[in-house]
Parts: sequence; C-alpha cells; structure tokens
Amino acid sequence: MEEQPLMTKVLQKNLETCLRDFVSAKQLNGVILTIHRDGEERMDWEGSGGNLKSSSPFFLTDVSYMFLAALVLKLRARGKWKLTDKLSTYIPSETSERLLVRRGKDLTNEIELGHLLAHRSGVSDFMMGKSSKLPSLAERIAANDDFSLSRKELLKLIKNTTPAFAPGSPKRLCYSHSNYHLLVLALEYLTHQPVAMLLREFQFKPLGMNQTYTYDSPLDRTPSFFYHKDICISVPKAIHSFGVVGGLVSTASDSMAFLRAFFHGNLFPVEYLDEMQSWVPAGNGMHYGMGLSKYEAHGLPFLFSQQPTIIGMTGFSGAFALYVPEKKIYFTGTVNQLNEPHLPFKLVQKICKVLP
Repeated sequence: MEEQPLMTKVLQKNLETCLRDFVSAKQLNGVILTIHRDGEERMDWEGSGGNLKSSSPFFLTDVSYMFLAALVLKLRARGKWKLTDKLSTYIPSETSERLLVRRGKDLTNEIELGHLLAHRSGVSDFMMGKSSKLPSLAERIAANDDFSLSRKELLKLIKNTTPAFAPGSPKRLCYSHSNYHLLVLALEYLTHQPVAMLLREFQFKPLGMNQTYTYDSPLDRTPSFFYHKDICISVPKAIHSFGVVGGLVSTASDSMAFLRAFFHGNLFPVEYLDEMQSWVPAGNGMHYGMGLSKYEAHGLPFLFSQQPTIIGMTGFSGAFALYVPEKKIYFTGTVNQLNEPHLPFKLVQKICKVLP
C-alpha cells in the first residue's frame, strides 16, 4: 500500500484502534477489513486482527450471490434471456418436475429467473430443512459435522423442502440458498459451460482477481476456515459440495476489485442497479433485492442515532462485500464468525463513525 499523506496518519491510527477494539469486544478469532473510497477524497486502507492477515484467502459463502447475479445480468444485457423467463425453460424436465409443489399443485412452471435472483420463488432453503431425526445442514456445519453432497442429492433436498409461498407472491420473500443453486443449473444449461469457467472469463480475469477461485478440492487447505464461537469449523467436503454457490474463495483485495466493478457498472449495465434495489423487507433490519441485501439499523438503541444504510452481501461464514452510498465507501473482508450474522454490518457501522 502506498504511504498515506501526513494528515491521514491520525485517521490510520484511529482505524487500527477501532478494528482492534471490535475484535476484542466481539471476541473474534480473526478479522480482515479493506476500505476504499473513490473521488477527490480517495482513500485506501486495509487491516486485520487475530489469526488472519490482510492477504489471507477466505470463503465468500453467500457473497457469491453478487457474482452470480452479475453474470445473470450480463447475459440478460446480451439478449440471451430475460428475467421474466421461466426457470423450466432452462433446465431439463426431469429436474424441474415437482420442484415446487404447493397444496398439491406443481407450481414449478411459474418460477421466473427474476424470482430466484430476488428470493421470491417460494422455494425454501435446503440448508434449513430438517426431519424429526436429523439436524439441518446449517446446524451440522455449526456443529463442525462435515458432509458431502452430489448435485443429484442437493436437488433432492431442494424438492423435499416445504414451499414458503407461491412463486412471485407480492411482498413475500424467503431467503434461500436453493434459489442460486437453481440459477446455476439454468446458467449451465443456457451456456453449455460450467459456471466456474464463466466467472473466470467474465469476472476474475478481466478484474485481475488472481487469488479468487472455486473451491474444487476438499483437500485444499489454502482458505481460512471460519468459526462458530470458539470452534474452528472445518467442513471442506460441505463447502466443496456447494460449488460456486458458497464455495468461492477470495481475498479482501480481490473482493474489493469486484465490489467496485459491480457498483460502477463494469460487469453489467449500470442502469440495472435501480431495478436490483427493489427491496422487500425480511425483518431485523434486513431487506433483499436481486443479488443484493440492504441493512438499516433498527430498534430502540438506534432511534436517536444516525446510522448509514448499507448495501451488498454478507455470507454465513462472516464474509462481506458492502457499500455505504451516503459516504461512497466500499468495505470487503470477513469477521470469520458464523454465530452472529449481523457482525459485518456492526463492524461497518463502527468504522463509519471514525471516517470523515
């Protein structure tokens, strides 16, 4: 990193202190944070704490939704498909059959690509589904219980979930990993290429993201595994099973290159951003659009304090790629903790108080 001007030395020290205090207060095992601001007051800063370095690679988990959304929208801009197209157009009939059955009626043919992008398909989250005898996959990951799933087994899990609502129901939303796994099937059917290859071609290579890749071997120990409280969660087979939907590995620096390109309109037409930010509330300050989330501080503690709106994505592993429009500042990195989903937002809020 280039040496900062003398007048920013105090800011640099304040950022270091702020990050160190956050790690201590939240009892985090490790954290990585990279900050960038465009324009005349351009600023770049990176920091880390605990057992992580600024350059450490980590799992993006749900942050990968932004990558996949950008890919879907690029193909839309090229006239390859429309968001109102039915999912069943792009996946084999044996795959789509009885994908979403509600009240005895198969509604699969009503699912649109845009529904999947915005978590409005009604397809429930296979990660949260469980039987009376077995814990959910999310609970197994939190318990450090590794598992492996084939694509066929994953699809079966999706079909076995109870639908949340009919596709496209007004103001209804169900955050679901299933949606993006189905989008991957559609992408591969349309392009006849693995999505991992498409991401390299359209995003990683053009943006110089040389440290970003799909976790393609459970024997790979390069990425830092995340924690649940004080337990290091080592589930390489599970992460490998998720493929590009949760299995992307990156660094804060590479993620920053992507995040800036995303909001600058370098990956798809910038006018699509307004459409992507058609928010549907999900509770606890969260709202979801297409490939994006929005967080607004809520509750009594924030009634009389101004907190910035934060948009972007966070992952269950604690990874984040976030943008604060009010300050025109980008944040990437990880808190490497799955116990408290809102931690990345709290970190950004805390850092924003230090920034001019």
